[in-house]
Amino acid sequence: MSLVSNIVGHGEESPEQLLANPANARIHPQGQQRLLEKALEAVGWIDEVTVNRRTGRVVDGHLRVAIAMRRGEATIPVRYVDLSEEQELVALRTFDPLGDLAVWDDDLLRDLTVQVIETDLVSDLLAELDDIGAPTKSETDDEPKPEPERCPLCGK
Repeated sequence: MSLVSNIVGHGEESPEQLLANPANARIHPQGQQRLLEKALEAVGWIDEVTVNRRTGRVVDGHLRVAIAMRRGEATIPVRYVDLSEEQELVALRTFDPLGDLAVWDDDLLRDLTVQVIETDLVSDLLAELDDIGAPTKSETDDEPKPEPERCPLCGK
C-alpha cells in the first residue's frame, strides 16, 4: 500500500505573511540561530518551509522564517501541504524528533568534515558545530541538554 502524499504545491511567500504555529514546541537557542544563518549564507535555500494550506500555519521551518524576517528577505521558498488540524499536530510532534534520532557515523563524518574544510566556505561554522558536539553513534543520550533561548519568530 502506497503512502498518501499531502504535498499540494510549492511557491514563494513573504516571510512576514507566514503564521507561526502556536503548537510549535521547538525552541531555537541563539547559537543555533547564528549557525543556521551562516549555513544559509554559505549554501542558500536548499529546503522549503512547510506550510499547511488549510490552516496557513508553518509546520516546519520556523527558524528559517525568523532568519528571513530578520534579514528582510522579500520571499522564501514554501512547500504547501494539506493536513487536518490533527495531522498538523502529529507532524509538529513527530517530524523533527524522528529526524533527531539519526546519529552520525564517526568515520564518514570525519571524512565529510575534511572535505568541507577544504572548501573553506564554513570552517568557522564547522568549528562551532564541533564545539556543540553533534551526537555520534558512539555517544549516549544520557547527557543533560543546556537550557535553550527563545525563538524570535514564535517566542518559544
